[in-house]
Amino acid sequence: TNGAALVLGSGLGGGPIINGKLFQGSHFQAAELTFLLPVQMEKVNPSQMRGTALSAVGFITRVNEVLGNADLKDGREAFKAINARNEAVYPIFEAYCRSLAITILNLQSIFDMETFVLGGGISAQPVLIEEVNRQFDKVRHEIDFIGKIIKRPKIVACHHHNGANLIGAAYFLKQR
Repeated sequence: TNGAALVLGSGLGGGPIINGKLFQGSHFQAAELTFLLPVQMEKVNPSQMRGTALSAVGFITRVNEVLGNADLKDGREAFKAINARNEAVYPIFEAYCRSLAITILNLQSIFDMETFVLGGGISAQPVLIEEVNRQFDKVRHEIDFIGKIIKRPKIVACHHHNGANLIGAAYFLKQR
């Protein structure tokens, strides 16, 4: 009935479902999470935008740079190192998942969703879903009253992983 899809790609896209219907907003721009700005900012810097910081493409690039891989877009090699808990890159992965968990917690405090599904190519990695859930619980318990008041949503992988945004676009066109 109430949930949201978050698509991890070049930015962070979203598709909120409210009362069983896709919420598009007054200008069809609901959940353009790439454009979320940090709370404290003197001047707009695109690299500080929350959704930009949650770019899966940027995250994979950073991991591959640290690993010294020639192909900076190679998600398989990046996740091979993450799954092996490579000490050079696992902290980058934890920080990425923590930022995503904080974004989900912020959205949960606004919308009170039942479920958040994560889409995009990296959502096919079980370690991503596990770590986002771990970071979500960690953040929730760091501030005691948040853990007591804000209900925990389910955080799961989107069934269609990398096809999630394409299916969302097709659904939008079908509705028109």
